[in-house]
Amino acid sequence: MLIECLPFQNVVATGKATINFSNLLGYTVESILLELGGTSLTKAMLTDIDIKANTKTIMKDTGTIANLRMSYRGETADAAYLALDFSELKSKTIQGQRVGAIDTTAGIQSLTGEITITGATAPTLSALAEVSPAPQADPQTRGLIAKVLQYTVSPAASGTFPFDLPYGRAAGCTIKRVHLYGSTVTAAEVKKNGITIHKATNAANRYTQTRNGRTPQTSFQTIDFIKDGNQSSALNMANANSQEWYMTVSGSGNVTVIAEIYDPLNNN
Repeated sequence: MLIECLPFQNVVATGKATINFSNLLGYTVESILLELGGTSLTKAMLTDIDIKANTKTIMKDTGTIANLRMSYRGETADAAYLALDFSELKSKTIQGQRVGAIDTTAGIQSLTGEITITGATAPTLSALAEVSPAPQADPQTRGLIAKVLQYTVSPAASGTFPFDLPYGRAAGCTIKRVHLYGSTVTAAEVKKNGITIHKATNAANRYTQTRNGRTPQTSFQTIDFIKDGNQSSALNMANANSQEWYMTVSGSGNVTVIAEIYDPLNNN
């Protein structure tokens, strides 16, 4: 089902627009579609996207990165729409598609959003939501939310450097993908309990993703544990005695680390 959300408040050229998704309570929320309009409002002008459930951030993103994430999944980009997706449309099963969608009957009392707009001209912003009846069919995944969390690291020179992934350690959390957004990233490696589970250059990594129907993006190195659409392959780090993450970069510069995870609301 596709329904209109309540109107945004304070949609201005530069400032923070807010929205209350209270009319979505009682549904399972699969995706929120932002509709951009006005004289000038681009995705790049959405410089902070903060979606909260029960006042806890479950999606921290920007318009640029959200667009790259969805384009990587194989969705056709549209300048007027930006999908904030909690489902996985490319999953091999219907139930797999819905894992991570927000079942608002599973302890969710509030769902809100804050969108920071920077440098627009007479913008308009509205939202639609793709929803399904709640509760979800599978009680084992009912409480999982597809969160998006991120932070930035700044390697000072070329080389291979460890980076921390502070998500995925709490019981019940699994990692779908980790994106490294930065023009200097050339390769990545992941170890679990001392065993390498991912190691590839950009070229090799992107080739395997393309074989699985993904669309690699420029300056966007993606470590994808579910590139074949099989949600059971998501990486469980809760049973890891150790985890190691490395990026290889060609020089200094900022790299944004974006984690897409399945996680209970109160984790992470």
